[in-house]
Amino acid sequence: MKVAFIIPRLVNKGPVIVIRDLVKLLSDQIEVIHVYHFGSENEIIFDCPTFKISLFDKIDFDFYNIVHSNMFKPDLYVFIHRKRQNTNTKFISTLHQNIYDNLSNDFNFIFAYFLEIIWLFLFKKFDKIVTLTDTLKIHYFNKNTHLNFHTIYNGRKIVDYNTSIPLIELESLMETKSKYTILGVHCLLTKRKGIDQIIKALPLLQDYFLIILGDGKEFENLKLLSKNLNVSNRCIFLGFKENVIDYLNLIDIYVMSSFSEGFPLALLEAGGIGKPIVCSDIEIFRELFNDNEVCFFELNNTISLTNAILKVNSQIDSFSKNIKTTINSKYSDITMANNYFDLYKNLINL
Repeated sequence: MKVAFIIPRLVNKGPVIVIRDLVKLLSDQIEVIHVYHFGSENEIIFDCPTFKISLFDKIDFDFYNIVHSNMFKPDLYVFIHRKRQNTNTKFISTLHQNIYDNLSNDFNFIFAYFLEIIWLFLFKKFDKIVTLTDTLKIHYFNKNTHLNFHTIYNGRKIVDYNTSIPLIELESLMETKSKYTILGVHCLLTKRKGIDQIIKALPLLQDYFLIILGDGKEFENLKLLSKNLNVSNRCIFLGFKENVIDYLNLIDIYVMSSFSEGFPLALLEAGGIGKPIVCSDIEIFRELFNDNEVCFFELNNTISLTNAILKVNSQIDSFSKNIKTTINSKYSDITMANNYFDLYKNLINL
């Protein structure tokens, strides 16, 4: 079997991380794997040859059995270049998000509305559209019944704990941990992630401290919010960290406050090392987890979020054990890779 992956750029973002893990796990089972990308970044290294292309360069699709595209620009590339004679090559795209919900939160509803229409039109050139949840599959099946959808959950390999935090920073964090219960979050800081909800709960949680890992457009707005609410002394912004697991090991409770998600990789990382989870009560999270595994809170309800945090802290061992068991059994990287490999084989009738 020969497989080509097309991704936007070699950057440390969720969809690209998933493909990197997929390539690594499938390399022993697939004869040829190539990765094509459009950017000049080199933040992520793949265990296979990678090729930088432009939107108008041509890949020899006939060389591959499977072409697996991810995100808008790669999907647009396939739409432009796939020809009718490429009958022996099967084309797959993974839809990593609810397009409208994500883009309307990050940009605006007009942009999100029209891009979703265009993106769904591009999917007509694909043999299979993989969605990350059944919630997402049903949502888009109802919008376009002519597309062939298939659900595969993402999975993550949890990296072992490795004390690589700079000593001065580690000592400061450990001193904080001796005084407070530590809440943690790591993500791209956008409005869609809802981090402001956690900061707004801090005035009601005097014994708690919030660690925020990540950069993004909302970085300065969130810092200003913490100052305005007089909680900046209990809220620290550490920026992007490559060794995020080392920092997650220092927290007591992980908070996933998103208004929408494609698939919560950050939650998998935190829960996979046994960190109890408080998360927003949205449909995708309800599909993936139950009330014994995470504690849900109502969006934009500070009292609900506060109560969820207090509940988890009062049952911390139970939530920790349950979420770790679920993630390691249902959402592992190996399970994800096996499901994609089975899909590839079925498409090319192996």
